[in-house]
Amino acid sequence: MPRNIITTPEQKFSDELKIELQVAKSAKFAVGWFFISGLKELKDEIDKLL
Repeated sequence: MPRNIITTPEQKFSDELKIELQVAKSAKFAVGWFFISGLKELKDEIDKLL
């Protein structure tokens, strides 16, 4: 379950997701709008899941 809802421009989705991925054992993504290029910012965290 997500612990944060991003509601302001000061919050960055990638920053919040990085925090969640640090303690995750796996991750599934279902999004309505997400550029694949955005995964570059999360590469290190995603690599640790593999």
